Amino acid sequence: MNYMAILLEGLLAGFISSSLGVILTAPPRYLFPVFFCGFAGRVVRGVLAGWGLGGSWATMAAATVVVLVAAAITRRRTVAPVALVSGVLPLAASASMFDAILDLIRVSSAQGDALRDASVSLIANSAKVFTTSLAIALGLAAGMAIVRVIRGEKVWESV
Repeated sequence: MNYMAILLEGLLAGFISSSLGVILTAPPRYLFPVFFCGFAGRVVRGVLAGWGLGGSWATMAAATVVVLVAAAITRRRTVAPVALVSGVLPLAASASMFDAILDLIRVSSAQGDALRDASVSLIANSAKVFTTSLAIALGLAAGMAIVRVIRGEKVWESV
């Protein structure tokens, strides 16, 4: 496992998160928390994947860490949604999503063996997008539940 590569990916994810925060019109006081959330999430995902944990499980754990870091860094009682959204987006399966879109275009015009290959690729990429999105959603929910337990709030109060 190359820790330097994981660290560089984390820094890049932090900069991407901060850029997304600017695009999503985050207040300037949230740009550092957004950077640190993206950085921490990507580093945790990279380390856990390097230790042999599956990609979806590592993504779920990283999304949980993003929530915990956002709750620890922000001073307000609630976690800023822009910190969560911008911090979690670098964990998404965007490459698989673009590949699925390309496969969908190929399926519409292919025939024979090319159609079969494009269909299999479309299903595989769609499954990867679905499982990664589900892992992020479950990680965010788990992180928010942990934050509520730490703060002494009822976990199921707003469900």
